[in-house]
Amino acid sequence: MQGSFHLITCKSCADRLPNATKALRIISNDFQLVTPWDADSIDPQDFMDSINHESNWEKALQVLKTILVANTLTAQTPDYGQALKLADNILSTSPNLSWMHHRPLANGEISVLLKHYYALSSISVSSSSWGLIAEDDITSKDDTFDIFNKCIDEFLNADADYLDLAGGCGLSPDIYDCGVHTQPVIPPRTRTNACYVVSNRLAKYLVESFWPLIFPIDWHLQFLLLSGSHWKCRWAVDPPYLHGSEHGQYQSWRNNV
Repeated sequence: MQGSFHLITCKSCADRLPNATKALRIISNDFQLVTPWDADSIDPQDFMDSINHESNWEKALQVLKTILVANTLTAQTPDYGQALKLADNILSTSPNLSWMHHRPLANGEISVLLKHYYALSSISVSSSSWGLIAEDDITSKDDTFDIFNKCIDEFLNADADYLDLAGGCGLSPDIYDCGVHTQPVIPPRTRTNACYVVSNRLAKYLVESFWPLIFPIDWHLQFLLLSGSHWKCRWAVDPPYLHGSEHGQYQSWRNNV
C-alpha cells in the first residue's frame, strides 16, 4: 500500500532542498513539503510551557535516561541488553549526568518539533497505513530505490510501527537474522529522525501525546515511544538514505542552537 510522504525543510536551509527533493523523488514523486513554523517566525512562549518545563524535563527524563546512556555504550558492547545493564550501573552512582541537565528549548528545536508534529498529524489522518518523514539533509545512494522497497516490504510484513531509514549516531540494530534488510529493535528506539517511517496507528498516538514540548525531537520521540504501548520498531541494517549532517555534507543546524 502506498504511504504518505513528507519532507521537512526551512528557509535557512534552502540550499539543501534541491538535493533532498531529488533524493526523495527516487521513491515517490508525491510528497508534501513541510514549511510552517520556521525558527525566526515563532515565539517559544506560544508553544512551550516555560513555567513547568524543568519539572516536565526531569520527570520525563526518568523514563528516558537509561536508553540515552545505553546508546552511548554500544561501541563497548554490541549486546544492547548488556548496554542497558551497564547504563543502570552508571546511573546508580551518577544519576545526574551533565549532558542530561535541563535546559530551555531553542527556537530551532521548537521549529523542528512543530514540523514533525505537522507531518505526523498529516499521516495520522491519511488513508494510508503508513507514512514517511524526511528532513532536508538526507542524501541518497546508488541503491536507494531497491533497499527502500525491501525495507518497506519487511516493515509491512512485520506489521511494524516505526522504521529508521537513515541511521546515525553510530547505532546499529542487534542482528537476529541474516539475509534481511531490517531488524527489530527492543526496546523501541530512535536514531536521528533524519528519515523514518511510522504506522498510521503510531502517528495517531504520537500526535495525541506530543504535548507538552519537553525535549529536542530525537529525545522527544524516544520518550513517547517508551511511554506508550509496545510499539514494534525496526531499523534498516543498510539504510537506503544517509544523514547528510553526520556524513559531513551539511553543517548541522544544531551547531547554531
